[in-house]
Amino acid sequence: MSAPRALKGIGINVFITYFEIFSQLRDQKSIAKFCIENGISNESGALIRGRYMEHIINNKILMKECVNYIIHHSKKITQAQRNKAKHLLDNIG
Repeated sequence: MSAPRALKGIGINVFITYFEIFSQLRDQKSIAKFCIENGISNESGALIRGRYMEHIINNKILMKECVNYIIHHSKKITQAQRNKAKHLLDNIG
């Protein structure tokens, strides 16, 4: 199974590490600004991450799909990241 396109656009590690912050920022421009200011991405990469993250935040089905992929199929994450993903899944409304 391949990762959802939106998750690939953000990056699994970035998604897991910054999910709470991104979900508070909620919109593409704020997320992109955060990514640039914190050295996560250059401007073009930050805009891509912002667009995909905004889409995920506003689409609960896609969010569950991304988190389920991380929990069950991602091979390059730590157990702590997997546990964080499980916690996120439990809290998706």
